[in-house]
Amino acid sequence: MERNYDIFSFGHVSLDVIKTPDGRKEAVGGAILHAAWVAHQLRFKNAVLTKTAAGDKACLDEFPPMARGDLFWIESPTTTSILNDYKDRTLERRDCSSQGQAAPYAREDFPDFSAGVVQYSALMHGEVDLPLIEWLATKGKLVVDAAGFIRKVMPDKTMQSQPWPDLRAAFPHFDYFKADAAESEFLTGLDCETHEGRVRAARQYLDWGAKEIILTHNKELIVANGEGDWAAPFKNRNLTGRTGRGDTATTAYVLSRLGCGPAKAVVFAAALTSLKMETPGPFKGTRADVDAYLKQFY
Repeated sequence: MERNYDIFSFGHVSLDVIKTPDGRKEAVGGAILHAAWVAHQLRFKNAVLTKTAAGDKACLDEFPPMARGDLFWIESPTTTSILNDYKDRTLERRDCSSQGQAAPYAREDFPDFSAGVVQYSALMHGEVDLPLIEWLATKGKLVVDAAGFIRKVMPDKTMQSQPWPDLRAAFPHFDYFKADAAESEFLTGLDCETHEGRVRAARQYLDWGAKEIILTHNKELIVANGEGDWAAPFKNRNLTGRTGRGDTATTAYVLSRLGCGPAKAVVFAAALTSLKMETPGPFKGTRADVDAYLKQFY
């Protein structure tokens, strides 16, 4: 029997090592965790599919409590693990290296489902292929993150920026394409240090076939589609919860878009993400918390 959700998210959990100028820490992370918590805290009907090694199945405890049968786990020979080395206190630029990579996803991994939004919480090359992208786009509005189509694990385990070979063919299947400023500079060749440059990059993605763009920078959240572009500033008072900024913003935005237009959704997503960045870990506030933050800062 087909299950229907507001959002179906899939992606690898990551055993993260995070280095900053202020120190080093380890945590269970991955874009999928941030997506799952935003959907749960905003009370949307959601499901999650992830993979880990059997010995790391306890990572599932990091997900929010979900309805019975809506957290799908598949055993993998290894668990994804990433070292994130942030270069300065803006936490805008980082070097990444792989400590392990879980098995890729295949169509048979998925239950019989449909969803308002299908979110691929991507981490690196090799997790999906083009036929899977094409099939997922038939199950709901497909949301993808540029990281999965840029970051490639090299033989020495460093992660370097290289375009996924089928990326241009995949763009027309993307209902939402999310990228940050650094990824956008790499993909488009445009200077994304200015607002105008970031908008130009978003327009380039639209020209390549994506239907709506989500672009993050430490100053703002930008969205764009065929009707225009909109932006809202981030107003976080500290960066203790910087990790997961883009993943949080993406999920908050696409879920907001289920019920409103881009102009309202971008402000809500920026406020929720700003609030999240003030506390380490995934977003665990409420819609009321976000509304209060909006009234205070926006």
